Amino acid sequence: MQPKSRSSSQQPKHKTTMILKASPGVASFGRDMMFDVPFLADWNKIGDYIKQCQTDRNTARESENKSRVDWDYKVGDKVLLRKGGILRESETMWQKAPWTIVQVHTNGTIRIQRGTKFERLNIRRVTPFFEEQE
Repeated sequence: MQPKSRSSSQQPKHKTTMILKASPGVASFGRDMMFDVPFLADWNKIGDYIKQCQTDRNTARESENKSRVDWDYKVGDKVLLRKGGILRESETMWQKAPWTIVQVHTNGTIRIQRGTKFERLNIRRVTPFFEEQE
């Protein structure tokens, strides 16, 4: 059984194809790949497109960072530990018991006390625990 080939409409598009309406080979070599026809690429148009994409990414990143809370962990704070692996639908991604921070390291890790043992964790695996005040 021979594998089916993709039609030209199903082929993945390259950014150069979208901007210049030319294939990457035509844009790179300045000539059509099939016929002896010169092609002059508008590299300023490509540069403008790249700058616009970078601006769009920066704008999206800034709007995403607005909702983030800057948090510095201190010794004595309580944190919830994120469970690893694949979870069932009925499970929560955070462990129920809060753990106490024993030591804070400068490389983005903390040491917590889990019962009788101590464990060093990255701060991306924990979230601050706030006790309900009445």
